[in-house]
Order: sequence, then structure tokens, then C-alpha cells
Amino acid sequence: MRHPLILFVLGFLVTSTFAQTQQTNPADPQEELQQLRGQVFQNMLAKGINPQDFFQQMRQQMEDGTFDPAQLQKSLIEKGVLDQATADRMQVLTQSSTFQRIRHQLNATDDEWKVIQPKVLKVLNALAESAPPAQAGGMRLMLGAMGGSGAVSKAMKDLRTAVNDPKTSPQTLELRLRVWRSAHEKAQSDLSAAQKDLASVLTARQEATLSMMGLLP
Repeated sequence: MRHPLILFVLGFLVTSTFAQTQQTNPADPQEELQQLRGQVFQNMLAKGINPQDFFQQMRQQMEDGTFDPAQLQKSLIEKGVLDQATADRMQVLTQSSTFQRIRHQLNATDDEWKVIQPKVLKVLNALAESAPPAQAGGMRLMLGAMGGSGAVSKAMKDLRTAVNDPKTSPQTLELRLRVWRSAHEKAQSDLSAAQKDLASVLTARQEATLSMMGLLP
């Protein structure tokens, strides 16, 4: 079963890309992001790229743990679908829109959100780092991050490289697997601490809401 937050990510990233571009208020990050995604969608069509096939491949990569947001961005830029300035803006807007949606779900006041927001970010980063490979890429996309720079992400890339190379020795495989497991255990501990810190500043309703969203246990 997919993590509830990953369903949120896929729905937010994929379905909104196929939405019709409307006249929007650029001050709203969700609406500006929708405009930019509409542009990317049109650029795909102009370059002869089938968007349905593209996002099906993206979903498949997320599910099998091979999805790399940085590689996706690089590929789109090389194909002329995206430029670096637009990619950077979309990263900023993606994170802003994510927080906007979470705040709306929590019905948080300005004063509450000043306290909650940095703790939510810490949990989201910890979730992305500790998530299984099939979920980590989607988490990084939701955060507007283009690559995993943490110990778990690096260890997983090294392990995947070793597994995909038929010449890798059993000793190297065992070593890289131990490194990944150690980094993953540390990430799980960091996630638990971040979740407890976040829960300590929430009302009962807010805590229940974030639990249903998958941010809290």
C-alpha cells in the first residue's frame, strides 16, 4: 500500500499538470505553479513527447525506487521542455504550495504557523530521507528538492550501482548493504525525534490531521 503522503504527491504533481491553464493570480503559489506546469505540458506536446507516457514512466520509476528528480529535471532541460530559471521557480513554488496546503488542512493561525512550519519542514525532510526508495523521490519532488543529498540517499545510490553491476563482489555488496542499513536506522531515529517535536506544538485536531496525512504516526 502506498504511503498516504505519496498519494498526495502523485495527485498534486500529476493531475494538476494535465489541468487546463486558466487565468490566475500570480501571487498565489499554487496558481502560478499550475501556470508553469501548463507551459511544460504544452512544451512536451510541441517536442513530440506524449505526456501520458511520460508520467506513466515517472510513476513506474517511483514505484520501483529508481526515480531521480535531478535526472528528471536534467532530461527535461536537455529536451528543451524546461529551462533552468523555470525549473528553479517551480522548485520554490512546489515547496510553497505544499506548505500552503498543509497549513490549510491544519487551519493554523499566523502565530501557530510560525511555530509549526519549521517543524513540519523538518519532518518532511526526515520522511524523505527515511522513506523506502519507492517513496523518497516523490517526497523530494513535493519538497521542491531535486536530489537526495543525505546519507541514506547516497548509500542507496551506491547500493543500487553495486547491485546493477554483475561484476560487483559479494563483499562489496555486503558492505554497501550495511552502510545503507546503518544510515536508514539513523534516519528513522531522526524522523521519530522530529515527529515528537512537531506533535508537541499541535492541538489534538491538528495532530490527528497530520497523522491521517502520513506526517505523524
